[in-house]
Amino acid sequence: MGIVDAGFTITDICKGPVRVLLAPADEDIPTNIIDIHAMKTPYGLAGDWFDLGATTGPSSYSRGIEAEGLSVEQVNGDITEDITDVTRGITIPMGGISAENIQIFENATAIGSVTAGANKSAQQSVKIGSFSETERYRVALVGVRPKDAGIVQEPSSGPARGRMVAHVLYNVGLSADEASISMGKGQLWGGDVSFKAYPEPGQAADVATGVWFFENAGTIAGA
Repeated sequence: MGIVDAGFTITDICKGPVRVLLAPADEDIPTNIIDIHAMKTPYGLAGDWFDLGATTGPSSYSRGIEAEGLSVEQVNGDITEDITDVTRGITIPMGGISAENIQIFENATAIGSVTAGANKSAQQSVKIGSFSETERYRVALVGVRPKDAGIVQEPSSGPARGRMVAHVLYNVGLSADEASISMGKGQLWGGDVSFKAYPEPGQAADVATGVWFFENAGTIAGA
């Protein structure tokens, strides 16, 4: 083993798409992955969590730090700094153009329905307009490591798979950014949905924004 690759371990590698899930803001805060969805096939959803569906590219998580430098007269430049803000967010390249996803994208209040009748099919409708605040959700991104990074054996002769990694933000609303949906020939319709994270009320400041879960290799015990 050489100098460069001495610190490399395959067990830390992640790759591939993620499952994007949302839940209402009043859903219990997840304390492990099974609070979001089952950890064995068919990986059914827990509580009021629901899938956002297809994505047209990688989902991305961002974390920013804002700081104000502090100085003294005896030294040129800052000697320390105060952190004034920590921002987090998730951007999802939404590929599923459904009434439910458009309701989220538009921050719409409801999904309506149109009854089938003469010369018309039944339909769903999403009315859009202005708003003064955004709906809050919980959001989770769940991926699976390659098997080379460690194997999880599911119970009851279930499949052997890679280890799950999940990232959850407890309290998010639509970011105050311009968003668009692209519609055209030779491409899938889609657009980015960006969420800004806020502290979860009632939680200590250092743990109020979200959580990461890292599944260990091994065999899941049966019920």
